[in-house]
Amino acid sequence: MIWKTIFAGTIAVAALLGAIYAPKALDVLDPGGEPRGRLVGAGNAVQVDANGHLIANQKVAPTVATCGSGAVAGGSTDIAGAVTATGATACTVTWAQAYVTAPFCVLTDYTTAAGLKGVPTTTNIAVTGLTSGDKFGWQCTGQTGG
Repeated sequence: MIWKTIFAGTIAVAALLGAIYAPKALDVLDPGGEPRGRLVGAGNAVQVDANGHLIANQKVAPTVATCGSGAVAGGSTDIAGAVTATGATACTVTWAQAYVTAPFCVLTDYTTAAGLKGVPTTTNIAVTGLTSGDKFGWQCTGQTGG
């Protein structure tokens, strides 16, 4: 079921409707009826903003382990994020919400040209090939059906 509404692009109203009706998708339109974005799912939502940018609004961030004193960057989600590996050459990022099947992921080392290796599972991605202090990022997409 798709709910459509015209509320001058007000995401708060869209979120409220999502909490009440839990629709699969909610199109947000401007006063002229032009698309301003789309919310998908209830609670944790994926939004396409007016500029066509994909934004993941996840309530709980993923966590990091075996990464020295490294931490997940603010704004990180299961879909995309970053970690600085402080005092470690490997990190495990644990998804806030498990995937049904292991996602497809792309890793980028923002600091060095070293080759990273990432092994995604339904609950985390284990990253090796880091140099202490490297900042790396991920972008993961769930597979069809999960």
